[in-house]
Amino acid sequence: MSKKIAGIFALTFLLFTDHAWAHTALKESTPAAGDEITTPLQELTLIYSTKVEENSKVTVTGTDGNEEQIESVSINQDTITVKMAEPLANDTYVAAWDIIGADGHPIKDSIEFTVNVPVTEEKEPETEGIEEEATEEAAPEPEVTKDQQAENDEGSAVMPVIIGVAAIILAGSLWLMVRRKK
Repeated sequence: MSKKIAGIFALTFLLFTDHAWAHTALKESTPAAGDEITTPLQELTLIYSTKVEENSKVTVTGTDGNEEQIESVSINQDTITVKMAEPLANDTYVAAWDIIGADGHPIKDSIEFTVNVPVTEEKEPETEGIEEEATEEAAPEPEVTKDQQAENDEGSAVMPVIIGVAAIILAGSLWLMVRRKK
């Protein structure tokens, strides 16, 4: 009987091993990776698959390599909201994060997006052509599909189930061993 339980435990472990090692991942963002924003942008939102720790950091960098000034960063469970000091100018940006997820592992990653707010001819007619050329040259990174996001989300939901099943099997095995000794 205990061999059957041990076999079931081993099979369960092997079937769900890839989910057991899943880490916190970006679930969605505004703007999303590869987006071209055509309205003034002063706030970014990053939503993760699990809660993130308060000491997480986010930077926003333009193509010139300089970090943009951030007014505030607020963290609420699985969501980080970044408020910029000023609306972002037309450029391609990288929003990079260095977070610690609920599992305790540090995660570093980034997304790239483009701000391309139409400029009225009265304000800057000389720079309009230059901005269009720069936007055409910058190719956005491929966006994570809904199917890929769903696969990432499955890992965070399956882990508590695996731990629960393993605990029940372990408790049952111990109970059987103690019972046989009597």
